Amino acid sequence: MADPTHVAHLDAGDWNEWRTAHPHITPDLSRLDLAGRDLHGLNLQGAVLQSTNLEGADLSGCDLRGAQLRMARLNRARFQDAVLDGADLSFQNLLEVDFTGASLRHVDLRNSELHGSRLDGADLSYARLDGVSMAGCSLQNVRVFKASMLRARIRGADFTGAVLEEVDLSESDALETRWREAEWRQVLAQRANLTRANFYQARWDQVQLQGSQMNGANLRFLQAHRVQMEGVALEGADLTGSRWSDCVLRRVTARHTQVDEVTMEQVSLDGSLWDGVDFHTARLTAVTWTGAWLNGCRFTGMNLRSADFQQAQLVGADFTEADLRSARLDRADLQGAVFRRANLERARLVEVQAPRADFGRASLALADLRGGHFPYADFRFATLTGADLTRARMDYAQLSYADLRTARVLRAWWWGADLSHARVRGLWAWRVLLRMGRLFFAARRRVWELRQAREEARRRRAEEVLRERRSPR
Repeated sequence: MADPTHVAHLDAGDWNEWRTAHPHITPDLSRLDLAGRDLHGLNLQGAVLQSTNLEGADLSGCDLRGAQLRMARLNRARFQDAVLDGADLSFQNLLEVDFTGASLRHVDLRNSELHGSRLDGADLSYARLDGVSMAGCSLQNVRVFKASMLRARIRGADFTGAVLEEVDLSESDALETRWREAEWRQVLAQRANLTRANFYQARWDQVQLQGSQMNGANLRFLQAHRVQMEGVALEGADLTGSRWSDCVLRRVTARHTQVDEVTMEQVSLDGSLWDGVDFHTARLTAVTWTGAWLNGCRFTGMNLRSADFQQAQLVGADFTEADLRSARLDRADLQGAVFRRANLERARLVEVQAPRADFGRASLALADLRGGHFPYADFRFATLTGADLTRARMDYAQLSYADLRTARVLRAWWWGADLSHARVRGLWAWRVLLRMGRLFFAARRRVWELRQAREEARRRRAEEVLRERRSPR
């Protein structure tokens, strides 16, 4: 129960003077009904306020460091610019409370309900926020340093201009949160729900996002440095104008994202899924796509020199007029991909699968196409000078007017290929090679026809024997 002497000083209005004169006394105002009271500016440091009714009270500017607020009723109270460092507010209802500009360092808000509260400009450094519910709260320009927000429920909260450093947001529900112009430094967000979150013009540094949901997120003009995203869902997100440097986006699902004018430098996109994305306005430097899914993507006219597309899925991708000099596409799936007028000089296409790919008028000078499969591919007017086609399958490929001078064709397959008007050195050797190929395939066909004829004769003989057995004697 409250101490009557302490209550008397509170009612008399000389509270702060009494506290100054008796600094060693611990004020006891427990179980009092102070609802709606004007208590602003009071020194309540270390005060016992357990089970006290402070609903709607004005505690602006109060010093509540170390105050005991367990089971206190604080709904709609005002703590503007108050100091609550170290306060224990865990497992409490704090509905529509105003903490604007308050110092909440080391405060314990675990599993508390702050629905509709305002924390604009508050300092939540070292706070314990695990399981806190801040759905719909305003936390503009809040500072959160070395705090834990595990499984925090912050759906729809406004963190515009907030600064989070060394914060753990893992498994938090941050659906449709607003982070415009916010800063994340060394933030960890594993399996967090950031669906449709708004990070417009935000800044990320050393952020880790593993297994999080970010579908439909707004990442327009985001500045991301040393970010690691693994297994993150980014489908339908908007990355327009964002800048990524020294980042890892591994196994990210990013189908149908917007990447207009995006900049990526030293970025790994290995194993990620970007089907149907239009990259043609992006600026990509030292980006790796090993094992990525890029079916139907557009890379027209892009500078992709030395890009790494090894083992990537590029079915139907469009590289028209792209610069792919020294690019690595080993064992990539290029079925139906378009490389018209692209520059693939010194590129590696070892063991690629490229049926019906279009290399028309492309430059593949000194390119490595060993063991590649190019059935029905279009190489018309292409430059293959010095290219290595050892063991390449060129069945029914169109190579009319192609330049194959000094190309290596050891053990290459040319069955049905069209080499009309192609430029080759040692034309007689090519003719012998093609003639031998035709003779070989003709011989194989003759053997197959003989086997078929023998099988047909065997079947006819069997039918005759069967009829003889069935006929009456």
